[in-house]
Amino acid sequence: MTGGGVELYEYGLNATGSIRIDSIAVGAGGDYAFAPQPIGQYLVRAIPDGGLYPGTATSYHTSTYYWGYADVVHSLCDTIMVADIQLVSTGNLNGTGYLEGYLGDLGIIRSEGPGDPWPGQGIVLEHWPAATLAGYVRTDANGVFQFQNVPYGTYRILVDHPGLPMLSYYIVTLDANTPSITGLAHGADPLGVSTFTATSIGTLAAVQVQLVPNPAQGGEVVLVGWNRAPTGSH
Repeated sequence: MTGGGVELYEYGLNATGSIRIDSIAVGAGGDYAFAPQPIGQYLVRAIPDGGLYPGTATSYHTSTYYWGYADVVHSLCDTIMVADIQLVSTGNLNGTGYLEGYLGDLGIIRSEGPGDPWPGQGIVLEHWPAATLAGYVRTDANGVFQFQNVPYGTYRILVDHPGLPMLSYYIVTLDANTPSITGLAHGADPLGVSTFTATSIGTLAAVQVQLVPNPAQGGEVVLVGWNRAPTGSH
């Protein structure tokens, strides 16, 4: 990769998520290097230039598209840590289905600023239950994401923000009866990303919400599924 950048995050799977501590442009030979860091755990993420590398996702060490699948770099005293990354291809969506959703910032302290919506965040579309990459987009200035030309099938939708867990996620099925699903709303706060039902949602057939982890910890009770909601319902 000769165009784009690499980010370094101090890893923390907790209430604050991971903290980005450095960001640099990649070198002409695909190389990068960060200054010495304290002993700890880190995530490394490559952001490819979209014009030079279309059809590629934001990619982590080692060569994966979602922070939860990434290898954590364990920094030791007086050592040079090697963290190679190969860009992950998103493939080509060549179907007729359509998915659309929204990501709002509910007060997460690691966003670019307070408020709502939350733009510029990676949205992962996975084949389900295979958990393999089908598509990758970023939320626009209004916090909206869209997947077009999606082949019929069952998918899981994840929000990719380093160290911020998916507390629940959508599993959706597109078919001839339900070729389009909109209103897939997500909200992010310091604890993680959760799904929630927005107003005026139509065509929510074959949508499930999965609790992660399962069983729940701390005695929470979470709605894990529902039938079709009438258009305009809450």
